[in-house]
Amino acid sequence: MKIQKQIAYNYKGKTRHKHLIVIPETLMEQLNWKAGDELETKTEGKELKLKKK
Repeated sequence: MKIQKQIAYNYKGKTRHKHLIVIPETLMEQLNWKAGDELETKTEGKELKLKKK
C-alpha cells in the first residue's frame, strides 16, 4: 500500500491536500468492511491502527 496525495482545494492562494490509503479488496472482504463504514484510528509509536466503529 502507498499513501497518495490529492489536491483537495485551493484557499487564499494556497493548495490544500488530502491523503488517501487504498485498501485492497481482499483485505476489505477479510475484515468485513464496506465503503462508507466509519473507522476509529489509534496511533502507537509510529504505527497507525484502524478499526471499524
